[in-house]
Amino acid sequence: LAATRSLAILPAAASILRGLVGEETEHLAVLFLDNKTRLIRASKSTIGTDGFTIFDPKTLLGEALKLRAYAIIVAHNHPSEDLAFSPTDIDATRRLATAASTVGVRVVDHILITRSGHTSMAEQGLLPIQR
Repeated sequence: LAATRSLAILPAAASILRGLVGEETEHLAVLFLDNKTRLIRASKSTIGTDGFTIFDPKTLLGEALKLRAYAIIVAHNHPSEDLAFSPTDIDATRRLATAASTVGVRVVDHILITRSGHTSMAEQGLLPIQR
């Protein structure tokens, strides 16, 4: 897995995210980061079907607050090998970022992973600007 800017600062996260590749169903992973963008914890959050996965922002943010995380990176796979974010992916991530900002947590990126590569919402300018 080539490093995006998000992964470049988190080399330890690459193997966790590589584990999403080749899954027959969509899996969502979350990387919880401290204020120096060091990895606190990485976990697979949800497992969906071959076409989608659902995540609950309250659960993700609850875990972030419990861990005292400053930021999170969300990642998921597309078993279809489509390297394009769906409108649902974009909308859900923007809603998560908005909710997270109200409790002082930043959504740094949402990374989509397939066998053929990866793409980043941050690099595509798809995330709302957070302060």
